[in-house]
Amino acid sequence: MRDPNGIEGQPAAVPADVLDELAAAVAGVLPTLIARIPPEPAAQLGRLGVPVAPGERPIAPGRGGLPFVAPVPVARPQPAPGPYFVSGPPALPAQTGGPSASSTLSALRGLGQLLPERVLGALELAVDEVELPGVPGGLTTSLPIAETQQWFVTAVVGGGGGTEEAVRLLDQLRPGVSALAHALVQALATHPAITPHLAVETSAPPHSERDGAAAESAIAARHGAAYLALAVATARALLREVAVPTPPSRAATVVGLGLGTAARIPHPERLADFSWIRIGGRGTRTVR
Repeated sequence: MRDPNGIEGQPAAVPADVLDELAAAVAGVLPTLIARIPPEPAAQLGRLGVPVAPGERPIAPGRGGLPFVAPVPVARPQPAPGPYFVSGPPALPAQTGGPSASSTLSALRGLGQLLPERVLGALELAVDEVELPGVPGGLTTSLPIAETQQWFVTAVVGGGGGTEEAVRLLDQLRPGVSALAHALVQALATHPAITPHLAVETSAPPHSERDGAAAESAIAARHGAAYLALAVATARALLREVAVPTPPSRAATVVGLGLGTAARIPHPERLADFSWIRIGGRGTRTVR
């Protein structure tokens, strides 16, 4: 989290014990959330940023025809003793419906309409029912104080009840919460309590186009579901401290924030695995 007295845009130390508590709480609900996510939209998420083989068309579930996660190697932080470092939320001005949008909202918009609708339908009840015992308090203390009057006016004028509208309102009402969610998910993705839930044991498929396609879909779905569940659980933990106006529903806000965050997370090991499985490699690998 960002020190309010620190330099804007610089990393801020999150105490290791706070991240440990959050990781333990999130890890406890990941199996439940993963089981609720349908394989088709999960596979679409899992394919974001996959390298395109010669002769293939890029995977483009978004409106713009391009994935949001660039297929380039990204160095992942290694666990180390002492504080964990995550990028704090930038001081964004409250938006008034103009063309600017947070990176998370832009990523969510790029997924189109059908995928978020399907995921929201699948997770709506789970998000309301899931318990997160042990979540540390004060996760959002670095965020600007909400303005009550603006919340009311924006909620009435904005209308709508989908995930995109929910995240748009959230960005207006609590600037920086999307960036904070993204930073925490990046840190949690390398935490030892979380990484076992992101790993997938994969064996090379037989040299058959049908079996290879089925194996690729299964890997994509497992990756997409795991990272989406991580992002949704993290969003749920953060939004426990945020008074979200309705409509849209709290579930729409949690799922929308989780989807947009998951679409922004690069997974270089996952990308290498897709390239390997498409060319029919042999053996067994563990990928994250």
